[in-house]
Amino acid sequence: MPESNEGAGLLEALRNEAIPPSTVDIGDLVIRGRKRVRTRRRVGMCAAAIGVAAAITIPIILVTQRANRTAPPTVDPKPPTSCTVARLALPDGFHTARVLSGDSSGRYLAGIAFNGNESRQVVWRDGKVMAPGLPSGDVAPVVNAKGEIAFFSNNIPYVFRAGRFMPLPQPDGYESYRPIQINDRGEILGIYVEASEGRLLIWGANGRITRVADKPFVPTGLGNDGTVVGVGERRHPGDIHGVMWPEGSGVVDLPSPQGMGSVGPRTFRAGWAGGYEGSPVLTEAAPAMRIWNVYTGQSVAVPPEVTRVGVVNSHGWAGVDLGNRPALLAAGKLLALGLPSGVADRDQVKIEALSDDGRTIGGSVISADDAATGAALIWRCA
Repeated sequence: MPESNEGAGLLEALRNEAIPPSTVDIGDLVIRGRKRVRTRRRVGMCAAAIGVAAAITIPIILVTQRANRTAPPTVDPKPPTSCTVARLALPDGFHTARVLSGDSSGRYLAGIAFNGNESRQVVWRDGKVMAPGLPSGDVAPVVNAKGEIAFFSNNIPYVFRAGRFMPLPQPDGYESYRPIQINDRGEILGIYVEASEGRLLIWGANGRITRVADKPFVPTGLGNDGTVVGVGERRHPGDIHGVMWPEGSGVVDLPSPQGMGSVGPRTFRAGWAGGYEGSPVLTEAAPAMRIWNVYTGQSVAVPPEVTRVGVVNSHGWAGVDLGNRPALLAAGKLLALGLPSGVADRDQVKIEALSDDGRTIGGSVISADDAATGAALIWRCA
């Protein structure tokens, strides 16, 4: 992979970044690629000491696409019409936190708590900090609908399952490795570095390595059907595009829906992807936001005021940004999400978690004056 072109910053994220749980911020990555700036983004968190009892396995679900796959039939629930917001509880001794991902049921949210230079991995269950506390580390945890948690501590990935902790086996020739996502079937998507090049792997529900990707890419989604989607880079400079890693196959280009150009997903669930159209590394123009089904080609109309698709659910609904303000896009309608008192107009609010029924939303306020401060938020909708 040539290092001289503007898109190299994207794949550098695989090698050098602490990749966020379920949502790698592709917008940030392509901007870095355009400017050729390599910066380290802090996404993980540490946690209270856990006398690491060895014994649990982490499942990952890699999203895999088969050639003529169709999405399973579903009945969309009625979209919510109102939401109330609350600040999430914090671990003792910590003054702020961020939500970085959540599970499909809405019971669990995962993120990082901060107190000055100290950080801790956090999982919330039903809005409360989940015990036991997680160990120190610098990569955010991920959680599935069963409450199984994959996390990273002291350069070793672990899984918490059935009340026990267990380290995940290391790949041969590894330099470092970590979990990125976990699906509801208990499979885990991870990244490891071999010969200075990032590679993706999957630990099965039994804790064993079951797959290794044949080429590097930035993963942005792991589905319960075993398909992994993400963003890769073509051979000519700067042309970033969507890819998918089907089960039993190598990494292939992600087909674009009819009428769309090259697409780059930043979030994925149950066949639905949310991201952008075009190659933002090649132009200064803001890319168009898109939501589409990678299996059926169906697309959802995204209003032009949407500046970021943060997360999608199994019905193609999405938590989105309207500039620096959050909203739910469901059944073609935008529902603005209220904010707690004390949030300034200049502060950013990011949505990173959305339940499949659309009734639970997780996100964060990021202070415009101090990026290390803000608040972890939860919206309950009806």
